[in-house]
Amino acid sequence: MGYSSVTVPPAVLYTTVFAAYSSLVAPFVGFFASGFKRAVGIKDFAATLPGHGGVIDRFDCISNMGIFTYVMLTQVIIRDELDAQAAYQEVSRLEDP
Repeated sequence: MGYSSVTVPPAVLYTTVFAAYSSLVAPFVGFFASGFKRAVGIKDFAATLPGHGGVIDRFDCISNMGIFTYVMLTQVIIRDELDAQAAYQEVSRLEDP
C-alpha cells in the first residue's frame, strides 16, 4: 500500500538544499562573527558605518550565501548538467543492433 519510490526533479532537490542552508545555517554566520569579535576583544570590524560596524558586519550572512551559491552552482548543478550532456552524447553514439 502506498508508493514504492518517489521521483524528484533535480530542480526541486537543489531548491530544497538551498532553502535549508539559507534558513538554517546562514543566519548563524552573524552570531559566529559576533562571537569571533568578542573572543578577539573588538566591537566592530571597522568604523565605516558608525553604529553598525564595518561592511563585513552588515554583509557577513550575505557573503556566506554568495559563497554557498557559487559552490552549489559550480560543483553540483553545472557538474550534473555536464554529466547529463556527456551521457546523452555517449548514448547517441551507440549503434542500433
